[in-house]
Amino acid sequence: MARADPAEKWKKEVELLRLKINEYETTIANLKSDDSTQDAKIENLNKINGQKVRALMQSIQELKKQNASIRALNKENNRSKLIEKLKTELVQQEIAIQALRDIINDNDRCDEQIITYLNKGPPRVRPLSREEMKIKIRKLESKLGITKKSIGDKAVDDLSSMLSSAHTQDEEVKIIDPLQNEKIVELVEQIQNLQLDIRGKDATIEHLRGQIRKLQDELVRYKNEQGEDRILGFKMSGIENENRNLHEEISKHSNNVGELQIQLENAILEIRAKNELINSLKKRVDEMSSSRNMKEKDVDKLRKELKQAMDTIKIKETENIKIKDEKDRLVENVERKDNEIEELRIRLENAQSHHPPSVIIKDNSEAKDLEIEMLKKMIDDLKSSSNIPETFMAAEEAEIEMYNEKTKMLFLQVAELQEENDQLKDEIAQLRQLNAAHKAQVKETVVIDKTKELSDQINELQMDNNRNIKELANARAEIKRLKDKLQGVEEEARRQEKERQEREEENKKHAEEMEKLKKFHSDILLRKREASDKNNDIIEEIKVNFNMVLKKNKIMIPPGSFEANKFLRLSDNLTAKMCKK
Repeated sequence: MARADPAEKWKKEVELLRLKINEYETTIANLKSDDSTQDAKIENLNKINGQKVRALMQSIQELKKQNASIRALNKENNRSKLIEKLKTELVQQEIAIQALRDIINDNDRCDEQIITYLNKGPPRVRPLSREEMKIKIRKLESKLGITKKSIGDKAVDDLSSMLSSAHTQDEEVKIIDPLQNEKIVELVEQIQNLQLDIRGKDATIEHLRGQIRKLQDELVRYKNEQGEDRILGFKMSGIENENRNLHEEISKHSNNVGELQIQLENAILEIRAKNELINSLKKRVDEMSSSRNMKEKDVDKLRKELKQAMDTIKIKETENIKIKDEKDRLVENVERKDNEIEELRIRLENAQSHHPPSVIIKDNSEAKDLEIEMLKKMIDDLKSSSNIPETFMAAEEAEIEMYNEKTKMLFLQVAELQEENDQLKDEIAQLRQLNAAHKAQVKETVVIDKTKELSDQINELQMDNNRNIKELANARAEIKRLKDKLQGVEEEARRQEKERQEREEENKKHAEEMEKLKKFHSDILLRKREASDKNNDIIEEIKVNFNMVLKKNKIMIPPGSFEANKFLRLSDNLTAKMCKK
């Protein structure tokens, strides 16, 4: 069964190939019959394609024009929508501003804040905003409303009677006379002017109230500062009391001041002398310690050299032992060789006495003589080499003795330095005792110095107080300035953060669009590659099958003939049709 399966497969493939060949044969026959009309068909197709291309180009141009008109309409619609949106936003903002103004109930303060916030940032030339224009109009209207109501005017009385709810319609008709219409209009204008005047006065009242609030805040601040000044005054009074007490104590001890000054001067002179002595002793101690350190360094160096020398001596001793062993071994070899030579000589003598000399004996004797000479040379060399280590050992022993003498000298120097160090320690202890005695004497003189120090401290405190007050004022001004600056910076930071977030969102959108386009492009490329691979496979199959059909039918076509070109065109048309399928 295993053999039958591939045979069946081959049979099926052969049948399929036969069917394909039959199809190709039929197509070739049809193409041969249609070959005469093919050129005319191609020309007709070219004409039709040209007409289609022209029609398509015209339709493309028309579509472009339509797109341009639609875009223009969309732009106009967007503009109108934006304008309406901005209008609604403006109305909402104005309502919000008016609501805030009603809540605050201080128009001047609101106007000042609006102007300060609008003028923030770097200095620049800019047009007035809507709010600034409104503020200016209000100010001008308040300035214009100067007229006052005239007392006892008949037109005003008529207008008041007209506005009163008690009169009937007949009375209203009687009042509204054509002669009095002009006066009524004038009165209405005067009323409007008076209302504007009232508004202006209300604004001035609000401004004055704001100034009163500021003055109250300043009063509170000054009261706080006065409280701080009072605290400082209490501190100053306490310090002054302490100063008075000290002055009283100084006046009590003023009788003994002269004696104390003399004692102080004597004590100062003694202290200076002792300080000079201490400094000189310190210098000596430093010099001795430096010399001691130098000598310790020398001792360390010598110890290191000693260690190195001892190590080299040990190495040389081991080498000498090895050389002695080699010498003994060579001496034994020489003695053994001498014994052999003597034995050989005895044998020679015996041989010469018993037998006549022959050529072989001569050769042996010559060889032995050569060996003897070689051995003698080796013995001389060994003797000379054995003398070298003896001289080297003698030199090393001399160096070791020299190092031992140096170490003895260094140990003596170290002992001397230790004795000097002990003497210096005793002298330092004596000086410390003297210093303690002088400190007890100096304590009495410290009281005078303390009074001077306290007076200096009081002056310094007063200076510090004045300086602190100035710094406080500067710090408050600086804090205000920094707060304003901080608000501006925070607003700028918020604006930049919003812009950054918007940019990030735009970048994300662009990145997503780019990824989509890349995927779409890669898909198109894959499809194109697959289609081109399929087309190439189909073309190759057609060419192979066409060649097989030609071979099967035993059709020989020379390469440069008209028939060859005709067949090539037929095969190309056939492949094009297959590709379309």
